[in-house]
Amino acid sequence: MTYVIVKAGQIVGPEIYGLPAAAARLDTGAWVTPPDRAWTPDLLAACGIVAVTVTARPADTATTTSDRSLTVVAGVPTETWTPRPWTTDELTARTVAGDETTLRDRATSALATNTTYLALATPTNAQVVAQVKALTQQVNALIRLAVRALDSTA
Repeated sequence: MTYVIVKAGQIVGPEIYGLPAAAARLDTGAWVTPPDRAWTPDLLAACGIVAVTVTARPADTATTTSDRSLTVVAGVPTETWTPRPWTTDELTARTVAGDETTLRDRATSALATNTTYLALATPTNAQVVAQVKALTQQVNALIRLAVRALDSTA
């Protein structure tokens, strides 16, 4: 669970992941350190520590993603999501990730194809030619994966 400090209806400071070991009271400025981090609701309130209300992140689309921010809604810090277009770098990363997945899927399929070929007692000339072509494509895919040249699946 995450928390923030809310003072005069505004979030102050960074998000806190888990309850802190100590915090300053908003009314006196005195630091308090609850034993074993056993914060009581009254002590949390006195320090302005409020749990962040989590909201569902909208699904990404082909053209948009969403940025997370925190806003105070009716005195409660709440996650808000603002849709925005993907950046060029993000679109490139998504394409690269998709290309890597495609290459890995093809490699898995190639294992079955190669096993079938290896089981042939006497392959025909056409089967040998087809296998050499397939192996060349497979090696190219493996090289692309190895050197992270994921700008294509060819």
